[in-house]
Amino acid sequence: MTIPKIPWKTISVQLSRHAPSILTGVGIGGFITATVMAAKATPKYQDERKQKTEENLPLKDEALLVGKHYWPTAVVVGTSAACIIFANHMNLQRQAALAAACSVSETMLKNYKAKAIEVLGPKEEKKQISDAIDQDYVSAHKEEILSDRNLYPIDMQIILDKYSGTKFYMTVEDVRQIVNEFNARLIAEDCLIYSDLWNMLADQAANSKHVYEPDSTRAVGFKFEGNKDLVHADFTPIEIDNQHVIVVSFRPEPEADPWHYGY
Repeated sequence: MTIPKIPWKTISVQLSRHAPSILTGVGIGGFITATVMAAKATPKYQDERKQKTEENLPLKDEALLVGKHYWPTAVVVGTSAACIIFANHMNLQRQAALAAACSVSETMLKNYKAKAIEVLGPKEEKKQISDAIDQDYVSAHKEEILSDRNLYPIDMQIILDKYSGTKFYMTVEDVRQIVNEFNARLIAEDCLIYSDLWNMLADQAANSKHVYEPDSTRAVGFKFEGNKDLVHADFTPIEIDNQHVIVVSFRPEPEADPWHYGY
């Protein structure tokens, strides 16, 4: 008879991957168990306490009596608390590692884009790469983008915010005016989150009641240190199914630094 080989490596990897969830579950289960243990220990403690003739036991004797009946509960509570604390510590470490990885990826992407602009030139980079990406995105989501076109006036254009993926019904001039107002706020306040710009767009859009702010708009923002930091809008017109869609992206790109922007 062949003894099946136990995949210890696979088991170890899975345990490591799900360790925070496992520890949290053990901790919660431990607290529930401790509650039951305490409930069962209390009658025994009370019975033994009644057998003592003294109304007020010395502190040492009282502590020994309590410890005799409740020490298993205390051990389970301590172990459960340790499991939850360690699970939280592991989650914080993983979040820090993920943030570092995202920072590296963001830096690499910025370097790649800067080199593409350097090699191809800003106009060719936009034409060959950025516009192609916008075209692919619109094509992939055309049903969603064009779904309610007949509900809004024909003079309203479909404006697609490239960062959030939100669709607004407004005009290009509306967007330009909003960007000017946003820049005035940015100069006055030094830094604003992307959510501020998004909400200004949503307030002016014809479909304002039907758009919902993505959480991602609160995690990035703009800072003003000079005129080079003023935001401007780049528009990419795309035609799909005889409809015009204007993809708007804002420059400079918002930075992923939520603490700096007070989020």
